[in-house]
Amino acid sequence: MRSSSGQYYPGLDHLRALAAFLVFGWHFSHGFHGHPAPFGQSFTPFLAPFNEGHCGVALFMCLSGYLFAKILDGKRIIWRGFYWNRFVRLAPLLITVFLLTGALVAHDDPGALGHYARALAVGFVEPILWPNGAWSIAVEVHFYLLLWIIIPLKRAGHHRCSASWPPVSR
Repeated sequence: MRSSSGQYYPGLDHLRALAAFLVFGWHFSHGFHGHPAPFGQSFTPFLAPFNEGHCGVALFMCLSGYLFAKILDGKRIIWRGFYWNRFVRLAPLLITVFLLTGALVAHDDPGALGHYARALAVGFVEPILWPNGAWSIAVEVHFYLLLWIIIPLKRAGHHRCSASWPPVSR
């Protein structure tokens, strides 16, 4: 997928592939309810990242942070458009997951639907409450919400530090 800015860094493709492979490997090896491999299965150190699918998610997030820093550095950001693009990219699948999971909850126990709705609301703060790995989207949303603070702080720090670094001995 190409970025909306048109910039593409093919040198990162191998890291994207590794991240996708780690996430896929975890889902494939653990499936539903820990089958075929049980959760917490001890692997050799080399295979441990496959037992911890969040390693792939963390790698994706590190890549996203790096790319945002590289692409947005020194550029004027139109926040409304930026957030709209993120919403259009994330919301359709997230809402679909919420609705399908809600339909399953309602089918199994209609009385639990209120608890599910509360879990979705609280999930913005406690992402582990969101179903089916949506916690990773909640963490991404947190990053996007903090980005409008991070970038100006980075720019202010860069200007202040660049004038005095490296130190000049007199």
